[in-house]
Amino acid sequence: MDYINNICEERKILSKIKKQIEEAFLIMLETYKNGGKVLVCGNGGSSADSGHIMAELMKGFKQKRTVDLSLNAKLLKVINKYAETDTNIISVEKHKEFIETIEQGLPTIDITAFKELNTAFSNDKNEKYAFANAILGLSVENDLLFAISTSGKSENIINACIMAKAKGMRIVSLTGRDGGLLKNLSDVSIIVPLNETYKIQEEHMAIYHALCLQIESQIFNKGD
Repeated sequence: MDYINNICEERKILSKIKKQIEEAFLIMLETYKNGGKVLVCGNGGSSADSGHIMAELMKGFKQKRTVDLSLNAKLLKVINKYAETDTNIISVEKHKEFIETIEQGLPTIDITAFKELNTAFSNDKNEKYAFANAILGLSVENDLLFAISTSGKSENIINACIMAKAKGMRIVSLTGRDGGLLKNLSDVSIIVPLNETYKIQEEHMAIYHALCLQIESQIFNKGD
């Protein structure tokens, strides 16, 4: 199913930025297929969106994501080994439960979730650079930063993008209004053509849901 096309048909305002949404999808898809990961950040409601995106990508969204056969075999080997040690905790049936329960995730990190790291850095150093510092420690070249700012002007997000570019990452931004400075730092900038924050955020959710669904459909290649 073409989730991006569908959401752009349902929400006419998004049809104006369909090309950018499709470009963002291609960059995210390429990142995952090349073994990279996606780091996400935002402030306030956009921080909640960061966690939401991570949750949709790290587990099954609309379809079940079964583990691959090689991991299946390794799980069976480990379970069989330790089933002999404590049958109250691990039994042969544990393998079936594992396979029926766990789902393959797409590596995604919500860097706003590290409150201990971010608050410690903000207290000891400067909160404007907390996300940049997290990116320094968590990312490698060819990872992707998904940066969210309704104004496109949030200084801690701008600093995160500067660090991401220095690390050789690509950047997809989700913003509004005129895109601010964030649009210039991004490989792809999805700018919702609205001015009110809550209205921009409503469209942001529709956009990232479509992106996550489209990526899941492509990578796991199953029907809906």
